[in-house]
Amino acid sequence: EVDVTLADMTADVRAATPSHAAQLLWPLRREYWQRLDELSLALERARQGWLQRQEDRLQRCERGLRLCSPARRLEGAGQQWQQWRQRLLQAGERLVRDRERSLQHSQERLRALTGPGRLAHLQQRLALLEQKLGNAVHLMVRGREQAVRDCTRDLARLGQERVSHRGHGLECLELRLAACNPLAPLGRGYAVVRTDEGRVLSSTGQSSAGQDVRILLQDGELEARITAVHPHDGQGGDHA
Repeated sequence: EVDVTLADMTADVRAATPSHAAQLLWPLRREYWQRLDELSLALERARQGWLQRQEDRLQRCERGLRLCSPARRLEGAGQQWQQWRQRLLQAGERLVRDRERSLQHSQERLRALTGPGRLAHLQQRLALLEQKLGNAVHLMVRGREQAVRDCTRDLARLGQERVSHRGHGLECLELRLAACNPLAPLGRGYAVVRTDEGRVLSSTGQSSAGQDVRILLQDGELEARITAVHPHDGQGGDHA
C-alpha cells in the first residue's frame, strides 16, 4: 500500500502517482484553452468594432469636407448662374413674342382705321420700339451675367482665403510640435545621458563611479563609463 504523509493530508489536492496528477491537471488545461479562445474572440470583436467606428467617423469627416469644399460652392454658383441666364433668355423671348403678337394685333386694327401714311409711321415707330426692347433685354442679360461673374470671383477668393488660413494654422501646429520635441535640443549641442536600463540621468546623485551609461547625441549614441562624480557646489564651479 502507498504510504500517506502528513503533507498529503494537509494538501488541497493529492495525487497518488504522476500519471494521476496529469489526469487531475488535464481538465483545468482545457478550461484555460476555452477561456483563451473566448478572450481571443472578444478581442477580435472589439478590434472590428473599433475599426468600424473609426471608418464611420472618417466617412462623416469626408462628407463634411465635401459639403464645405470651395470647389463644390463654385460648382453650385455656376449651376445657379446657368439657371438665371436661361430664365432671363426665356423671359426675354416670351416678352418679345408677346410684344410681337400685340403689335400684329395693333397693326391689323390700324390697317382698318388709318390710311397708308399713318400705317407707315406706325411701322417705323414699331421698328424703333422693337430695337429699344432688344437693347433693353440685351443690357439686362449682360448685367445679370456680370453679377454672376462677380459672385463667382468672390466665392473663389473666399475659398482661397479659407485654404490659406487652414495652411497657416497647420504651419503653427507644426512649429508647436517641433518646439515640444524632447530631442530638438540635441541639434544645438546638448545630449541625453541614460543608464543601461534606459533611465534618464538628470542629477549627479543618480549616478556613481564605474557606472556604464549611454549618451544620446543628434546623430547617434555613445557608450561610456563614469570615472568620477563631482556634484555641483552651488557656487558656479565646474562639475562633471
